[in-house]
Amino acid sequence: MFLPNEPLSFYKKDRDKVVQESLFCHSLGVACIAEEVFSQRIKVLSYKNNLNINVDPVKLLLTSSILHDVGKASEHYYERLKSGDAFEISFGGHHIVSGILLYVTSLYAPSDEYRKLLRLAAKVVASHHQAFKSGIYDNIYGGSIEKIIKACEKLRVDWIKKLIDEASKRMYLDSEVAKLLLNTLQNLDKRRICQSSTINDIHRINFENLVELKLFRVATGIIIISDYIVANFNRDEKSSLAQLFMKELKLSNESLRKILDNCLNKA
Repeated sequence: MFLPNEPLSFYKKDRDKVVQESLFCHSLGVACIAEEVFSQRIKVLSYKNNLNINVDPVKLLLTSSILHDVGKASEHYYERLKSGDAFEISFGGHHIVSGILLYVTSLYAPSDEYRKLLRLAAKVVASHHQAFKSGIYDNIYGGSIEKIIKACEKLRVDWIKKLIDEASKRMYLDSEVAKLLLNTLQNLDKRRICQSSTINDIHRINFENLVELKLFRVATGIIIISDYIVANFNRDEKSSLAQLFMKELKLSNESLRKILDNCLNKA
């Protein structure tokens, strides 16, 4: 079966023209925009000292943004490329697969703080295609539970490890979170975790109070906006939504391109 040298975030073939976006480039770009444009905004939700919210909003934002599309690092999505006639890759359900990896990692967390961080991140990434619903079953687009399980079972551990390594170099992942993810991947039992019961576990993650719910919604919304903006730059398409977001944020194409270039060139 044909596989690209690295996972993709986007692939589209139009006649003789192929447009594709690396998953690494896209994920780093989304984390970059989330940090550079929005991290100060989300800090205003840092009420944990007063309201006993045991999670750092910026850590949640960066963990979720760098791993929001990690579910695309699955051979399942590239099966149609083997015939050479695929015009577009459908990554349906990839966000649920991303959520599965984060949720399973939370099971090995050494403290309530990291368990809460990883479980909220799992909820955020599993919801990043539909911002304001706390459930995920209305959010499974492009396929059934069975297809999501197949994508989960064919995750490429080597691809995911490379993304974690690149994210750690740029400080988008907390060192403890990175270590937990790598340990989870080292002992990944795909047959055990890639089950509808794991999806149910993500669905049942509850918010302890209204501030936590607001944090979930804000983080998810930021990832959606950052996702559109990065795709607008990296793919051969102009998104009206991305342009709207940029206008509302009073950010020009030039300023955002400079931010992205600086982040991607940072070792």
